[in-house]
Amino acid sequence: MKYAWDNQIGPNLRISILGRTMLLCLCHRKEERTTYFFGFENILCARCQGILFGMLSGVLCWMYSLSFIPTIVAVLFMIPMLVDGFTQNFNKRESTNTLRIITGFLFGYGFAIFFLTTFHT
Repeated sequence: MKYAWDNQIGPNLRISILGRTMLLCLCHRKEERTTYFFGFENILCARCQGILFGMLSGVLCWMYSLSFIPTIVAVLFMIPMLVDGFTQNFNKRESTNTLRIITGFLFGYGFAIFFLTTFHT
């Protein structure tokens, strides 16, 4: 497995298995969906940033027993991003970067809590 950067698709992982190389694109990096921090363009789009920070927050909260939400609530946290993404994908409306970050954060947090509470032994 090797991390790489492609100017057309952004960050990706190249995975070689049995002589075949597969490419896993980590983010689409559309310019209009990328946020800026102190004038510098971020590596990930707004939604992917929200997911990443949500997952990190979920893992930290779970590690320090700060997450008291039930598994079903964690699943419900994932729904807003799915609605936002699908309605935007089917041209029902255009989302904003702020909404992408918020719904991405909820999804990432919910996914981390759901995954950790479901599969932790």
